[in-house]
Amino acid sequence: MIRKCKNLSIPGVGIMLVAIILIIFFTMIKIKADSIEEKRKTDLERTENLVNVITMSLNPAEIKEKMNLLAHAEAWADFNIPAEVSGVIVKKNVAKGGWLKKGDIIATVDSNIYQNVFDSASASFQLASKAYDRILKLYEKKSINKEELDKAQAAFQMAQAALNNAEIDLKKCKISAPASGFIDSFFIEEGELIEYGSPVAQLIDYDKIKIVVNIPESEVANIKNVNTFFLTIDALNGKTFKGEKYFLSKVPDNLAKVYRLEIKVDNSKKLIFPGMFARVEIVKKESKDTIVIPITSVTNTKNGNFVFVEKNRVAQKRKVELGILEGFYAEIKSGINFGERLIAVRHGDFEENQKVKVVKNIETLSEFEELQN
Repeated sequence: MIRKCKNLSIPGVGIMLVAIILIIFFTMIKIKADSIEEKRKTDLERTENLVNVITMSLNPAEIKEKMNLLAHAEAWADFNIPAEVSGVIVKKNVAKGGWLKKGDIIATVDSNIYQNVFDSASASFQLASKAYDRILKLYEKKSINKEELDKAQAAFQMAQAALNNAEIDLKKCKISAPASGFIDSFFIEEGELIEYGSPVAQLIDYDKIKIVVNIPESEVANIKNVNTFFLTIDALNGKTFKGEKYFLSKVPDNLAKVYRLEIKVDNSKKLIFPGMFARVEIVKKESKDTIVIPITSVTNTKNGNFVFVEKNRVAQKRKVELGILEGFYAEIKSGINFGERLIAVRHGDFEENQKVKVVKNIETLSEFEELQN
């Protein structure tokens, strides 16, 4: 080996070996020192009694104060259609459950008698009209007095009224829909004799639907200025609909002391049936771009509500003013500020100026919910 390395003397090899040994030596010392420092930090944390915490950055959020009330659906319009003339039903023009537009014929009453009355009235009107024209010409020639003219004019007007009434009754033989809707019930059959005023059919209009909610007296003031509502229908697998305020009663139910709220909901797809139950979410108040924290982070005492924020690994206790509460969250109106870090989750005993170890920091409420799950 020495023979092959002609330019490397024995003293040079010795120096190199010493250098290698020194490098190894100092490296081992460094590793040992790092280990001692890590142990020292661990021991220091133990002696300082650090509590593990999860913090949450305080960023702008929104919160709503809501209430959920049970409601039910009612048809927008419900007509019990009566017969306006007496007679025999000769035809039902639509089946039960059929859809009608306003003016469509529901059923037909035998019109023979009413046609005869109309024809007679028409003939009488023609005679009275001719007689009046003849008398008027004679009066203009001063061949007859004013009394004769007045009698002819009265006869003409009576004949005209009789004709008008006969025409109306004849038209009423065709029972028509007063609005668009579905025939929910029939109360007559073909060949049946009905009297004036007898029920013929029930017509329901539910292109729009009314969601009716009973509002407690204590909550009326909170919804007077609310115009938009969201509701869910259990029978439709909890499907959500949007509605607009249509009517709020000014007089309460005498027994229950509740006020009737009617919410108009588009039902053009005919998904909601009258009688279905609904749950209406009413937003009484809301705050945007505010501080919202988990209610579990708040400590309630006789001296007020307090939270802890982390600063430089130390827990600082802050007295806070609560605002809107929504589920497991609370609005903080004063006491802490945007940009600070709330101690959202803590383990072990806790007190003011407690030294803490932040094991995780979260930025949003949804991250907090994920932690809870």
